[in-house]
Amino acid sequence: MERLMNLHPRVTDSLNIWTVYQGLTTKLGDGRRRYGAKRFIVTPEGQSLSDELLISDRLEELRVELARRGLVRLERLPEDDARIVEVWL
Repeated sequence: MERLMNLHPRVTDSLNIWTVYQGLTTKLGDGRRRYGAKRFIVTPEGQSLSDELLISDRLEELRVELARRGLVRLERLPEDDARIVEVWL
């Protein structure tokens, strides 16, 4: 029997998911609602929220930054929380 080769070695044991929300308030105290992107880390053991948070007044600015990081945008699912705009992998 031929030996199986791993043609796609595991690069990482975690998956980073950036969730973009609308209507976030910040500690700035100005009462403005902004867009925010939070990074979740998913591992075989479960998921956790990282301390990374991107905030902007404009959704397009977040999209440019997430795309610059090499991420791909996925549309929100109908059953997602109404504050979720989209998800990036």
